[in-house]
Amino acid sequence: LIRNAMDHGIENETERRLSGKETRGTIWLRAFHRGGHVIIEVQDDGKGMDIEKIRAKGLERGLVEKGEEPSDHQLLQLVFQPGFTTTEAVTGISGRGVGMDTVKRDIEALLGSIDIFSRPGRGTRLRLRLPLTLAIIDGMIVRVGSSYFILPLLAVVEALRPKAVDVRQMKRDNELVEIRGEFLPLVRLHEKLGIDGDFTDPADAVLLVLQHMDSKHCLMVDEIIDQRPVVIKNMEDNFIQVPGMTGASIMGDGKVSFILDIAAIAA
Repeated sequence: LIRNAMDHGIENETERRLSGKETRGTIWLRAFHRGGHVIIEVQDDGKGMDIEKIRAKGLERGLVEKGEEPSDHQLLQLVFQPGFTTTEAVTGISGRGVGMDTVKRDIEALLGSIDIFSRPGRGTRLRLRLPLTLAIIDGMIVRVGSSYFILPLLAVVEALRPKAVDVRQMKRDNELVEIRGEFLPLVRLHEKLGIDGDFTDPADAVLLVLQHMDSKHCLMVDEIIDQRPVVIKNMEDNFIQVPGMTGASIMGDGKVSFILDIAAIAA
């Protein structure tokens, strides 16, 4: 997918200059988990997909019926058809004999999905969605009341005990914590999950600064228990709808700890 973005997405220097872009193109590779899935995104700031070329090729191959008016998003899905391409010149950079249909088939074999989003002149983003059937992460185990939870260690920026003066009460019961001149939203985990905690005053508790994508927030917990590799297991269907939960793990003592969905907790 990265090779494909380099070959078909990023324009040459002259084209980028005429489009008012930096002459050097950018490709982003992102990975995060949401709900019970791992999301992987490959995005470029290139020329985007030519919808009219895709439509014409679809008509030529009989994938689009005459008179049919599929949406742009539906037309973009045609790139996953076997042998489908709008590129006239063949290079040795992308593909290497592996088409987008093969990528889609391999992803679906893992019970995942792939989607494509594109804006002319702005670039293309491919999103892969894979189930967290079994994965191992470095986790931070925390306690709130009598319950234990796991946070992905990569999302934890720092842990601290704030001073009372650092916590500011805002409108609509929102709270902010000042950390070295930066104001971050405070999320009380016990309130978010509707459970009992040991503390109501943030100055008595532990605050974890968490980062998801480009945003940060403070999560209030009672205690940090440990840091260790944990095996993620999907929760059954009747649990998957619990807000803020993305999976579970069985601890060494046989207790079940729930893995928190950082994005959902911060919402």
